[in-house]
Amino acid sequence: MEEQETKPAKKSNLRIILFIPIAIIALALFVTLRHKSPPSVDVDIPHTQNGPMAPDFSLPDLDGRMVNLSSYKGRVVIVNIWATWCPPCVAEAPSLDKLYKIFKEEGLELLAVSVDKDGKRAVEPFMKKKNLSFPVLLDPDGRVAGLYRTRGVPESFIVKKDGTIDNKIEGAIDWTSPKVIEYFQKLLKE
Repeated sequence: MEEQETKPAKKSNLRIILFIPIAIIALALFVTLRHKSPPSVDVDIPHTQNGPMAPDFSLPDLDGRMVNLSSYKGRVVIVNIWATWCPPCVAEAPSLDKLYKIFKEEGLELLAVSVDKDGKRAVEPFMKKKNLSFPVLLDPDGRVAGLYRTRGVPESFIVKKDGTIDNKIEGAIDWTSPKVIEYFQKLLKE
């Protein structure tokens, strides 16, 4: 009688043992494919009429200088909350850098808020390796992410010249797609 009771238990254990590695492989494949690169689909970013005021913050840049969001009033600002360990953040960084270079002279500012726990030690080599020129602010405690109530990284907030949030973008996008370029051309003229 004992032998019959143990056979179903052995089969159940075998199923569990086989299921776990398959589930892990499937999850790893899903995450890898999902976060390989930002979508190449043209993203339409709608304008909002009366968005909320962007919460002000002060963070150090890579040189240790304190940067305040409020000092950029009168300019369009992208507050991009990201991390070097985040595959979608890494994938969108080159297009974000290109957008910054395209519109910097027209009044676009980019404040890339890194939530890397190792701060400058993680970010500075990453920026050099990827040849990125946009300004980075260090927020290893995630204060700004908390202030903006983010749900993950990357998450970006488009702040209009009057200091209100025009839009929030969750996840990575292609910042140089035609619709995104058109959106910033219009926003910078307002």
